[in-house]
Amino acid sequence: MTATGTIESVGSEAPHRSIDWWKVYDGLRSCRVRADLVSEEQVLRLSTVVRRVAARIPAGAFVVAFFALSLIAGAWFLAFEITRNDLEEARVGEVRRNENLVLAHEEQVVRLFKETDQLLLLLKSQYEQRGTRINLESLVDEEIFDNKTFTYVGVIDDRGHVIASTQKSGPENLADRPYFREHQLSDSIALRIGEPILGRASGRWVIPLTRRFNKPDGSFGGVLIVAVDATHFTALFQKSDLGPDDVMALIRTDGIILARRRGATTSFGEDVSKSPLFDALARSPIGSYSAFGVIDHTEKFFSYRKLQDYAVLVLIGTGKEEALASVLSRGRRRTLEATLETIFIGAFCTLIIALMLRQRRTSARIQEQLALIDQARDAIILRGMDNRVQFWSKGAENIYGWTAAEARGQPLDQLLHIDLVKFRHATEAALISGEWSGEVAHRHRDGHTIVVDDHWSLLRDDAGRPKSILAIKTDITKRLSVEAQLRQSQRLEAVGQLTGGVAHDFNNLLTVIMGNAEMLAEKLAGNPSLHSLAQMILSAAIRGAELTSRLLAFARRQALDPKAINPNKLVSGMHDMLRRTLSEDIGVQLVQGADVWPALIDSGQLEDAILNLCLNARDAMPQGGRLTIETANARIDPDSASQYGDIDPGQYVVITVTDTGSGIAPEDLNRVFDPFFTTKEFGRGTGLGLSMVYGFVKQSRGHIKIYSEVGHGTAIKMYLPRATGIDGEPEVSPARPADILGTEKILLVEDDEFVRNYAMNQLAELGYQVLSARNGAEALELLGQVPDVDLLFTDVIMPGGISGRELAEQAVKLRPALKVLYTSGYTENAIVHTGHLDKGVHLLNKPYRRSELAQKIRSALMEPA
Repeated sequence: MTATGTIESVGSEAPHRSIDWWKVYDGLRSCRVRADLVSEEQVLRLSTVVRRVAARIPAGAFVVAFFALSLIAGAWFLAFEITRNDLEEARVGEVRRNENLVLAHEEQVVRLFKETDQLLLLLKSQYEQRGTRINLESLVDEEIFDNKTFTYVGVIDDRGHVIASTQKSGPENLADRPYFREHQLSDSIALRIGEPILGRASGRWVIPLTRRFNKPDGSFGGVLIVAVDATHFTALFQKSDLGPDDVMALIRTDGIILARRRGATTSFGEDVSKSPLFDALARSPIGSYSAFGVIDHTEKFFSYRKLQDYAVLVLIGTGKEEALASVLSRGRRRTLEATLETIFIGAFCTLIIALMLRQRRTSARIQEQLALIDQARDAIILRGMDNRVQFWSKGAENIYGWTAAEARGQPLDQLLHIDLVKFRHATEAALISGEWSGEVAHRHRDGHTIVVDDHWSLLRDDAGRPKSILAIKTDITKRLSVEAQLRQSQRLEAVGQLTGGVAHDFNNLLTVIMGNAEMLAEKLAGNPSLHSLAQMILSAAIRGAELTSRLLAFARRQALDPKAINPNKLVSGMHDMLRRTLSEDIGVQLVQGADVWPALIDSGQLEDAILNLCLNARDAMPQGGRLTIETANARIDPDSASQYGDIDPGQYVVITVTDTGSGIAPEDLNRVFDPFFTTKEFGRGTGLGLSMVYGFVKQSRGHIKIYSEVGHGTAIKMYLPRATGIDGEPEVSPARPADILGTEKILLVEDDEFVRNYAMNQLAELGYQVLSARNGAEALELLGQVPDVDLLFTDVIMPGGISGRELAEQAVKLRPALKVLYTSGYTENAIVHTGHLDKGVHLLNKPYRRSELAQKIRSALMEPA
């Protein structure tokens, strides 16, 4: 704000702006979508919408729509282009008018500055001649200067005192004026145009024009001043042909406004050095630009010129909206005309497209009926009497892999059929009876075999002649695979039921036979002939026990006791045993992976499995070779797990046994895990070795794979579940002979009389006090009578309604400190769940030898309460 009014910026940002529709148009014409601002998801969504719309609209409608859009775009482009040219011409004309006005006012201002400078030089000449006796009033009387334009003329000495002036006021000191101090500090005697000031005596805004004069010795002598009425410049502006909101200003090059007028509003002395004017001035001393004012917030065309001999600018700004009003009015009329043309063209083309869509819907109904065929999951194929494909459904594409375009026209027998003889016979049957059906093996595009349930129907023309054959093919490959798996599962279950049915009683018998044979062998050690007979009985019993154990393993009915074990340590511990077991011409190599995870597995059964694989490898290398046992970590992803079919995704430890033997024929690979199947000579194997390994790995929730090539060898991989969050149990050193003896009191519960007597004798020989019972009821009665029983040694499966597990639970309630050891030839589900022993359960499998009995009894008694 100033004392005389509010100044409007000659060019600055404003918070409110009028809309420039031509800028909007220019923006639309130059608009480009940047690829990095559009996400891939948005592009895919847009393309999906476009494809769906395109699928419903006929191609002709796109042509009509394109033609309509072209006409509409042309009409709008023409309207905008004409308006743009008119706007450009109006803008150029307005700028040229402003530049002419600036030039005219430049001449007037320069004339006034020169006249004032001549007056100052006259004052200097008279002062040098007369000194303090100079008479300035005579200049007024002589009308050398106009007192309406020049409000003050004076001479000021070097101390700021007014020596002479056109005003008759008393002595005055002007040393505080900025122009005096600047001349005092500067040696320049050039004309200086000062900042507008409010006269002390006149009370009017004046612009001081001053010159310095020097003394004869060259030092500062004082200041000559002529004060020009600032309103003189605004009066000059008022004479110009400008509107009430247009702006005209006289500005020093340092940003100080000498005089400014907008309508009736004037202002002086404001600093506008930060405005866009001075950005433009930095580029050129003469030019034009557009900017917004802070008072009316309207955009203006500004033109300016810097005076050639003076540090002053002349500026004119005219309202853009007013200058372009007539052009914008014509532009709005053209926009209305383009809108009407758009409506007319759109309506006409919409009518044409509607007719096309009606025709499209008619043909679409036919396509929908054909599409119903493609929705069928079965393959629907039509072939001519020349056997070439005429129709190929979507179901056929999904089943066989060939697209309709690839299959159409191809000979069907060469494309799909493997058994061409069966294909010809089926074709003959269809031609005779009109129908044919059966299971057929076909070829997929990628080469694998597909089994389909095929149904053919013969189609005839109007004359009754055979025209084509329609075939509906259902893929039953997976169904047959599932049925095969079901049969395998049923066979496995049958073997399990059979094995479980005889294992209990058979193992009871083997326990007695093995125990007595072992005792006879010891007692007949001095009689070689009888001793050998006892050893034969013992060996036969051991082989029978191994057969039963392997059958249970294959049927996944054995009792496993999995714990966290170190695979590398287990395999290393077997190395010496393998060297003794295998022939010398077989090299054994251990390849142990770094940081192999612990495996959750029954270590004893795992050792047996590895030993079985090594023995099979030995038999496959009769001339010698190399056996490699490798450990590693593996991760099975969901896709691989779905291919295997019987394993969960996750982390596994892999133990691989590889040999360089004779290998296995391809036709035998699918049967190697079947019980009693063997490729060895008669009498050299039972056919249960690999079956036992297979059942053990599967029961352990693992997986087994076999790779073999005839003449190159075989590799078998066992995938064992990783033990996570489980600490391995400490190893227990084998008991010394003195450790297996004891004096504790044991309650023996066994329903088989022979086994019960055998166990009583063995325990008595080991020093234990033995009580016996035939069933659970008798055992509970004895526990109630005898308070100091240390161990309950009970069979799992017993008659009488109380199983061994139920007996143990009731016994522990009566005697909380009582230790329990189970024994069984077949446990069913009493103490085994999901194939694993329940936690904390001790089990002695039947048949057992005396050493095993002693070790288990001692381990159970020594377990902490």
